[in-house]
Amino acid sequence: MKPIKPRKSRRRSNIVRSKWLLTGEESPVKEIKETNIKSLSKEEKLTKITALKELIKSLKNEDPFYYYEPNDGSITAEKKAFLEKYLMPDDIPPSLDSQLDVHKCASPIIAVTGGNQSSKTVSLVIEAYVQATGELPLSLKDIYPAEKLPSPYSGQIKNLRVVGVDYKQLMNTLLPAFMQWCPRKFLKN
Repeated sequence: MKPIKPRKSRRRSNIVRSKWLLTGEESPVKEIKETNIKSLSKEEKLTKITALKELIKSLKNEDPFYYYEPNDGSITAEKKAFLEKYLMPDDIPPSLDSQLDVHKCASPIIAVTGGNQSSKTVSLVIEAYVQATGELPLSLKDIYPAEKLPSPYSGQIKNLRVVGVDYKQLMNTLLPAFMQWCPRKFLKN
């Protein structure tokens, strides 16, 4: 008896084609694939690269959930120079807590704290969608703990709780974040 091979996900190619299927336009990827890159002039190559960058940008805007890139807490030279202004050299950590730490944490309860614009909302919105849908962003495929993934849909309703300080925060911060990061294939109409 032959072993059964796992089916490869076709999600990425479906996302790539979806925009052009809806509009009826020809996909720029097909045009670039069919072109002999070596025969192009430098200007033509730059034009193709620009077209690819625009394509990638539009795909990321079309469905940002799958293209989410968590920060890893590394301290760049620029950040280190900033920290050296205010901290003693011995007090500067080799790395900071990050979105990646949130996603790798296998604890059933996660508390995320930090200052303004420190990615608390985005990392927890992504976590909520992973728990609600079982889908993972491409960047988390190989690192997300399997024990955290929800079991395949068994007909049970999943209860997730989102807590905000007040109604204003829910309406001004959380709801727009959930709307922005929602995997588009789970939206109706």
